[in-house]
Amino acid sequence: MGIARVRGRTFTASDATGPPVAIINTTMAERFWHGVDPLGRQFSVPGDTASFTVVGVVADIRDRGLDQAPIPQMYRPMEPGLLNAAIVVWGTLPPRALIAGLTSAMHDVAPVQAVFNVRMMTDVVRASVRPRRTNTLLFGVFAALSVGCWHRWSTGSIPVIQPRWRSCSPCTKTSEEMG
Repeated sequence: MGIARVRGRTFTASDATGPPVAIINTTMAERFWHGVDPLGRQFSVPGDTASFTVVGVVADIRDRGLDQAPIPQMYRPMEPGLLNAAIVVWGTLPPRALIAGLTSAMHDVAPVQAVFNVRMMTDVVRASVRPRRTNTLLFGVFAALSVGCWHRWSTGSIPVIQPRWRSCSPCTKTSEEMG
């Protein structure tokens, strides 16, 4: 996936069937083992009876959005059985070929496993920045309109209609006109 390994190791084939192990991100390492090397340390997850041993530390990723701070995360090796997780894959094949190959491989391993919400990472990133991009675009349009209006006003190029008042009152007539 291209996540930088900070220290420790990656998963091995025996990790899926051996004692529970996990790779954690640097945010989790700092939050729970501040200043102490987390490799070899154990932790448990609420609601899970297993105790995981930390075998590696990887860099943080921003999977909740580019404007959100990273949260503590752990990665576990894939276990046999049904999955309730996201699988992220990096590859050099064209997107349709990659998706077809992954779907086929998943059905070969677990025929009843549902495969859904398959998306390219570029689409995921685009969706995460869309609200900010829209706000920036609107801000830019309103700023341009404001500058344009200010420029026209400051240079005096806005036509100003000055009414000409005609008065019919006797007070405005000259003495010759009054007779």
